[in-house]
Amino acid sequence: MASQSQPVPEGMENFVVGLIGMGDMGKMYAERLSAAGWR
Repeated sequence: MASQSQPVPEGMENFVVGLIGMGDMGKMYAERLSAAGWR
């Protein structure tokens, strides 16, 4: 699956994604979201 960078929507420049749980799935989601530019 190819990921493409897209501009951040207005008003979401400081949006932070929070994850609960760091099992294998949580870790995978955290890595993918981080690679996509989310913090």
